[in-house]
Amino acid sequence: MYAQSIGFTYQGIAIDQNQLPVKSKKISLKVSIINGSSQGDVSYAETHAPTTDNYGQFSVNVGAGTRIAGGINSLQWDRIRIVTGK
Repeated sequence: MYAQSIGFTYQGIAIDQNQLPVKSKKISLKVSIINGSSQGDVSYAETHAPTTDNYGQFSVNVGAGTRIAGGINSLQWDRIRIVTGK
């Protein structure tokens, strides 16, 4: 029997105020899925506390964090577009 998990993997590089990688440190990360533009309503939000590697890289499973708003199961995935930025 196989189960399909809800969510997706997000990977990034943590940088500091000097644009240098944050190496081998525990960081705090908030992930929000919003409606429409960047000013839209939050449909889902969660937090994570990953540890970066020697290059500042981290990976989290969106859908498996600490939920702070909405529900991952109620998202309309066919209408979601992933946009990243600072």
